[in-house]
Amino acid sequence: HYLRGSSFGASGAITADKFRVVNTTGGRVLEINQSGFAVHTGGSERLKIDNSGNVGIGLTNPSGILQVAGTANITQGTTSFRVTSDNNIIIHLE
Repeated sequence: HYLRGSSFGASGAITADKFRVVNTTGGRVLEINQSGFAVHTGGSERLKIDNSGNVGIGLTNPSGILQVAGTANITQGTTSFRVTSDNNIIIHLE
């Protein structure tokens, strides 16, 4: 089954326990279900928002409001804050 916008004659609401977008090879790209929201690339889940609102980047089971696996970079203007995957914290102020 295919869902199409109103320009294709579709109307009304769809009720289901999950919604999934797949690419032409059958791999999941985006999934919304009762346990949360997930974005997949390259066959792996990269971003997860679980049913309690926790956000995980690079992991599938976040245990806090925001949890990042790997290196995280936060930049505002010339100030940056970086937490690396080997537990180093780098702060750059100008």
